[in-house]
Amino acid sequence: MSPQVTLVLVSHSRTLAAGAAELAAEMAPDVRILPAGGTDEGGIGTSWDKIEAAMREGLDAGDAVLFLTDLGSSTMTVEAVLETLEEGEDARFVDAPFVEAALLAAVEAQGGADLDAVSQSALAAAAQWCSPCAGTTSAEGEAPGMQRVGADAPMDSAAAEGDRARRVAVVADPMGLHARPAALLVKVADQWDAEITVNGADAGSMLEMMSLGVHQGDEVVVEASGSQAIEAVDACVAFIEGRA
Repeated sequence: MSPQVTLVLVSHSRTLAAGAAELAAEMAPDVRILPAGGTDEGGIGTSWDKIEAAMREGLDAGDAVLFLTDLGSSTMTVEAVLETLEEGEDARFVDAPFVEAALLAAVEAQGGADLDAVSQSALAAAAQWCSPCAGTTSAEGEAPGMQRVGADAPMDSAAAEGDRARRVAVVADPMGLHARPAALLVKVADQWDAEITVNGADAGSMLEMMSLGVHQGDEVVVEASGSQAIEAVDACVAFIEGRA
């Protein structure tokens, strides 16, 4: 499904807006991501004209538009621009961490999600910022009822009991589980009816995957619970080991 949401990144700094857009585009090459940073003269501040032009570019392309901002006065300018919306035009602002939300929103938009879903994804960045990895187990911990496999278990071994499964994988990507590999792993994890973790962090969260700081050659523990736990673990392990 083609992307249907344009992201407009509004910052006081032209460089910051452009950099965040460049980073997000790495995760979502088909999404229209428009930086609107700095004043009309290139200084620090915001430009009503830049922001309005970016919104119009997205709307004219047939997209809905999601705004993310870095500081309060940027938000005030965006809110003023939103007042120019005409009937049938769909654009909104969400209050979320600028860079993290841009990444999550871009990944969601790349999959063809609508404006509501992309907005919720951006807002999830705020929740993760306040409480990283909340509700997950540690790398050494076990979810209740999880069958434990010894740390020295063979790499290709798997443990499964009922609707739970656990395997160890070796990270193959030279970038570890950072940025783009993390985003791709999230897509793999989202395909299954299962709750999946990697070293205790939510495999459905790109930020949590990136925050693990995993490098090429590191071992990670993939665990899942749910009706497709075994299939989910197999798929995630295959991706992490570069076999899919």
